[in-house]
Amino acid sequence: MKRALLWIVTPIVLLLVLLVVVANVIADPASDLPPPDPSLVITLPDGDRVPLGELVARSRGSRDAEPPAPAGPATGEPADATAADDGIEVVQGEDGDTLVRFTWPPPVDPDDVFSLGRHAMRDGRTEEALALLQSVPEDHPQYSRAQRYIGWELLTLRMDKPGLGLAYMNRALDARPLDGENWQDASRVYLRTLGVRWDPVTNRVR
Repeated sequence: MKRALLWIVTPIVLLLVLLVVVANVIADPASDLPPPDPSLVITLPDGDRVPLGELVARSRGSRDAEPPAPAGPATGEPADATAADDGIEVVQGEDGDTLVRFTWPPPVDPDDVFSLGRHAMRDGRTEEALALLQSVPEDHPQYSRAQRYIGWELLTLRMDKPGLGLAYMNRALDARPLDGENWQDASRVYLRTLGVRWDPVTNRVR
């Protein structure tokens, strides 16, 4: 049984490794987008228009001033920044049970470049979203997700530039190699780089 399983798994692993190597050779993932223009005007959720450079400085200052994350209500563990950013709120019910509330769309933090970038992406403002997400620093808790959004959603899906998107997917995987969503979107970008438009996640051509 173990030998049969090995014969099944080994070709799959080798195929995946070959896919990654070939895609990286074709795409030249060392290539990168130019840094975003600080003078690019960004539209905020309230309609104000602010230069990107000012928003980046504001975001950096806001993060420097942030207090430590509060403990979770049920376990005493630190609050999950990713969950909070997704509009997931954990609260204590009247009977002592832990309740989860969802809000959609997730709230937008006007002092956070990642939150603003995701909002611009939902609004279809691709250039602004790209500039904002490129401005997310490596020490930001959502850095990996920002790279994934750039690599798949913006460069590959919307702009049809998977060769550029591959570099950002590699960064997302480097930052969070155990994130399943990173691997899902990476497989999409790898295949699109090879000219294959079949989506292994949805099992359809896109």
